[in-house]
Amino acid sequence: MKRLLRQKTVLLGFIGMVIITGCAGTTVKSQLNILAFQEENLPLRTLRLGVFLDSTYSGEDVVPLVDEASTALEEQLGIHLEVVYNRPINLEKRECNLMLDKLHSFVLHVPDSVDVAVAFVSFKFPGSLFMWKGVIDDSYRRYIILRGSTKELVHEIGHCFILSHSHSSNGVMKSTPSTTYFSPADREEILKNKWRNFNEKPDLDERDKINLLKEDRELK
Repeated sequence: MKRLLRQKTVLLGFIGMVIITGCAGTTVKSQLNILAFQEENLPLRTLRLGVFLDSTYSGEDVVPLVDEASTALEEQLGIHLEVVYNRPINLEKRECNLMLDKLHSFVLHVPDSVDVAVAFVSFKFPGSLFMWKGVIDDSYRRYIILRGSTKELVHEIGHCFILSHSHSSNGVMKSTPSTTYFSPADREEILKNKWRNFNEKPDLDERDKINLLKEDRELK
């Protein structure tokens, strides 16, 4: 009987190790301290954020969130987030494309040059599944509306640079992320597009052109 229990214990321990190893292997988390990995992240790109807040947020509320996301992006990709502009915004609770249009129009009048605009809101997105906590435009991939945490912000920033697909089976780019770490394949694509010009519209697959801005919807 004792021998059988020992065998079961060993088997369960082995299964646990396989599961843990398999999960660790799906993201780049285990590679962060490898010198070659760190060198691939250089040079550092500073992503200039324009931050827009609805009435439930203050600038102090989003500082920790942006700082945590910046740390995650910096150690994996060499991308640093810097808030260069912030102001209140009233997007109202309406269809996602219309909210993205309004955010886009606000950015056109921002005096400072921003790469990516993020609007922090408290409401669930109308017409979407309850678990969705962020949305990004598919015209420029630079306008984000967010009601989530650090991992959701990292996820949406990932969409700014991952242009060949929308979501992944592993890591932070899953449709409902549970981590802030990217898969090796997603990191590779982000590094390839790391220096993209956000004033230029990326060439996306037609299947991914869901949240187009008004200027592109009118062309369809």
